[in-house]
Amino acid sequence: VAMALAGQYPLATALQRERAELARGVEPREQIDAQLALALLARRGGDLQGAEAGYRGVIALAQQAGDRLAQAQAWSGLSLARKNLGDYYEALEAETAALALRSTLGPDAKLHSSYVNLAALYEQLEDFDSARDYQARALAASTDTPDPLDRASAQVSMAGLLNDSGAAYAATARVLALDAYRRQRQLG
Repeated sequence: VAMALAGQYPLATALQRERAELARGVEPREQIDAQLALALLARRGGDLQGAEAGYRGVIALAQQAGDRLAQAQAWSGLSLARKNLGDYYEALEAETAALALRSTLGPDAKLHSSYVNLAALYEQLEDFDSARDYQARALAASTDTPDPLDRASAQVSMAGLLNDSGAAYAATARVLALDAYRRQRQLG
C-alpha cells in the first residue's frame, strides 16, 4: 500500500496479488489482508466495480475464516466503493453491517471509523442532524481506543462537518481542529 501512496499502483497490485497467491490455503489472515489491500488499491485506482467485487470476496473469505474484524473492514470498504459510485443507500447498508460487526469486537475494532463513515453518508443525503449525531458518536468512541490518532481523526471529521454546517458551529469546529492539530504534532 505504501507503493500505491507513491503512485505505483501497478507494482503495489502485483505484489499484493503475489502475496494473496502465496497465502492461499496456507495462511488465511495473510490472504485476507492481501485481498483487502487489492480491493483498496482498485478503489483508489478508480476501478470501483473491481473494488466492490474484491470487498465482497473478502467478506466471504473472512466469514469462512471466522474473522469478524476483516469482515467489518471489508463492509466499510464496500460502503466507500458504493458511495463513490453514488449509491448512498447501499453504502449505508454496508456501513451499518460493518458497524454491527465492529460493535461486537474490542477496542481495536475502530468503531469510530464506522460512525465517521455513516456521518459522511448522512451528510451527502443532507440529513445533517443524523450526520452530527454519528460524528458525536465517533468522538465518543475514539476516546477509548488504543491508537491516539483515532481521536484526532474523529475531531477533524467532526470539525469539517461543523464547519460546513454554518457560522453557528464555527467556534466549536475551530476548537476541535486545533486540538486535533495539537495531538498530531505531539505524536509526530
